[in-house]
Amino acid sequence: MIDTVTTARVLLKEAGDGPHYSQSPALKNYQRVISTSDRKRIERAVEDCRSELRERIQQKAQEIEQEDEFSLGDVNPGAIYPISEEITTVALSAYFGSTSRDVMAKHLEPYAEDYIQFQYAMRLFELSFTERRSELLGRALLPVLVAGFEDYLSALLRTALTVYDKGLGELPSIPYEVYKLYGQNLQTADVDRWAIDKKVTDFIAGAPTEWVARLRSWTKIDITEMGADWPLVYEAIQRRHAVIHSGARVDAEYLSKVHQRFRGGLIVGIPLVCDKPYIESICREFEIFVLQLGARFASHFFKASPVEISPDLIDRIIELENQGAWAAAATLCRLALEVGATPDADRGEFLINLWYCKQEMGMEDPGVRREIELFDTAQDSWLTVGKAALLRDEAAILRAITALANEPKGFLNRRNISHMPLMKRCMREFPSVERLVEQGPAKTSTRPPKQRKSGRRR
Repeated sequence: MIDTVTTARVLLKEAGDGPHYSQSPALKNYQRVISTSDRKRIERAVEDCRSELRERIQQKAQEIEQEDEFSLGDVNPGAIYPISEEITTVALSAYFGSTSRDVMAKHLEPYAEDYIQFQYAMRLFELSFTERRSELLGRALLPVLVAGFEDYLSALLRTALTVYDKGLGELPSIPYEVYKLYGQNLQTADVDRWAIDKKVTDFIAGAPTEWVARLRSWTKIDITEMGADWPLVYEAIQRRHAVIHSGARVDAEYLSKVHQRFRGGLIVGIPLVCDKPYIESICREFEIFVLQLGARFASHFFKASPVEISPDLIDRIIELENQGAWAAAATLCRLALEVGATPDADRGEFLINLWYCKQEMGMEDPGVRREIELFDTAQDSWLTVGKAALLRDEAAILRAITALANEPKGFLNRRNISHMPLMKRCMREFPSVERLVEQGPAKTSTRPPKQRKSGRRR
């Protein structure tokens, strides 16, 4: 699952969004004959037109939603048979058409007298609604991400059920059709594997709200309270369903199941955008979720530490810090420090990064400051550098870096330092630190000084 998230991020980065719609090749002939100043005026008018149209569509959607609420009175909304999506879509499209004509007349009419300029404005407006490549890619990636998440959860459940086969209740009996299919090759282990697979498949087929209750009952793990944004994870699962079965448009099932914060201004038939920011947020929440759940399962069933399950956990934290996702990085630091028995040799790194995230989130109080000051780093030169960086002690940072470079097995290069978000901050704040990292400190020689020969020089 983590590999799937990483691949999705790479694909989004490589795909990009392409040039702005105003740079489309379809506009080149117009742009050759229209002056730069006139083009800029037209482009601003089109942007104003788009903004007003969006606002009016959102306002209309909210009005429709409120009208539905008032018209129902005391009637249970769930008892009202929903209007078909195609009727809602046609109605919304009709409103979009009439509203866009009004808005275009308001903003683009000044250019109607010049045929070339007016055609440029109309073509620009049309292209502005062309779907960006990252949105198309996002719609393709969302089902892959959700499927990867479900596969990961299935793998955890199978592993746990192999040890505790009645964790989710009695395993199902093997039906005669399965016995007949495999015949004499069936052994007890085969029967157990089939039963566990069937149990897991039935579990995943259930609603995510059922996952929460059943996992809490079996493992005492509350998947809604693990630091990930569970409502967003649940919304992604429902959005995947809408992408596959409803043409990436809001349907009645989506509206009935997602958290209230995702429903604002939505009515049946409105497109669900899967753009780059959305997919990136989903990647981040899925990453946190699977790392948390995997570590908690391993600790609960096998007494393993998060570092044993995810040896690259610290690298994941640093990557999140580089993205500015401080809360997510802090969540994973706490995971390593609070769940299972993380080796003492690794705890220091997670503490340094947790304190750094707290500083960046404005959560460093006197108690946190005191913890940093009392933190013993005498046995680890890298942690000494980190502590000095957290305290923003320029002289101590310079001494720590120099000492690290002069260790017999020490190493220091710009790539190692510059990749660390905490050290990036130091290099921004202290030019002397940046110079030291770039140039490298002069190593202290460990050889004894040469003895000067005695006697007179001849």
